[in-house]
Amino acid sequence: DHIFQLAGNRPAIMAPISYAGATAKATNARKLYAICLDVDDIMAKSRSDLYPQGLDQLEYQTSKKMPEPQRLPRPTVAVSSGSGIHLYWILEHPMRMFPHIVEQYRKLRRRLVKLCWGYGISARPDDIEYEGPFQQFRLVGSATKYGTRVRAWKIGEKITLEEINKFMPEDCRVADEEYHSKYALKAMEETPQELRPEWWDDWKKRRIDNHEPRKTWNIKRAVYDWWKGKALDEVQTGHRYFAMMITAIYAVKCNIPLDELEKDIREMAHFLDLHSPADGSNNITELDIRDAMKAYDPVYNTYPINSIAFLADVEIEKNKRNGRKQKEHLERARVVQTVDYPNGEWRNKEGRPKGSGTKAQLVAKWRAAHPDGKKIDCERELKISRPTILKWWDYEGGSEA
Repeated sequence: DHIFQLAGNRPAIMAPISYAGATAKATNARKLYAICLDVDDIMAKSRSDLYPQGLDQLEYQTSKKMPEPQRLPRPTVAVSSGSGIHLYWILEHPMRMFPHIVEQYRKLRRRLVKLCWGYGISARPDDIEYEGPFQQFRLVGSATKYGTRVRAWKIGEKITLEEINKFMPEDCRVADEEYHSKYALKAMEETPQELRPEWWDDWKKRRIDNHEPRKTWNIKRAVYDWWKGKALDEVQTGHRYFAMMITAIYAVKCNIPLDELEKDIREMAHFLDLHSPADGSNNITELDIRDAMKAYDPVYNTYPINSIAFLADVEIEKNKRNGRKQKEHLERARVVQTVDYPNGEWRNKEGRPKGSGTKAQLVAKWRAAHPDGKKIDCERELKISRPTILKWWDYEGGSEA
């Protein structure tokens, strides 16, 4: 009742997760009470007949008539969120959110999402939105972004994690729910001072005696600019919010001023919206922008690259140094380079050919196939940002690749 009073007629969101601590961040997550996911653009029979064929397919996919590899466990609740539905599998016993369990849950959840977006349920089976395991959803009874009320229907019973696992391939199951410590049992009985005395003395001197702030990464601004370009070129429709959130994270890492970040995120939202339906029904909202800006916080300074790549669904090649510092790694690389190429043959003295990038070739080939095509059509079909389209619009070398 208290939640409904807070929500009222306003938009309200909450994850089906309990947290230990004052903030709802991943490291504070304790128990997951329901598996929830979002399915957009439910399939209709035709443009004139809007009967929700996708819901019939969803019903069929939970029946025993469906072959096992594509069969779904029956959801407990279906929620109308505006343009799509939220499906809840309410767990009889909550799942503890220890780090190694969260990694297993990511795989299980990704498999569930893939099943729920395909096989005639969603009209966008090739443009699946994979939310993170801590995703928040609109509360039943609160307002949707269209001003209507979020409603729910009970369509099944509560379910155990063991039952859900039966529908999953072996590599997508939450099979190990025991707590894992990074220390041995003997080490658990010892204090930090006894385990790592040198580290403890250094940490106590810096953080307690001298009140120094926590150490943070110091990354060049070029990394922030690199990410902005990558987000505009490669991030797909289902990951637009995460692209903005990660931009705020890189702004923290690279010490970018807040006002510059806000300007960049608003411009990014405009360009990412070009890949949305032309009627604006799925455009990024002001609330989305404000929520993404919350990641401009020092706590995200050490946010790992693997998580960034997962949330944005893009490939990020990591620099492998085998545990060595950058200076030492580069010195070793130069020695090897000198041995292999004593006369400096590795250098490309002519430079990179103009227009040799993949995006240039894609734009050129699209223009060749659409002589009267417009830039906006090129953007939507290729899902390439407007600045990149403008840069290579008059390039004619794509056919040489």
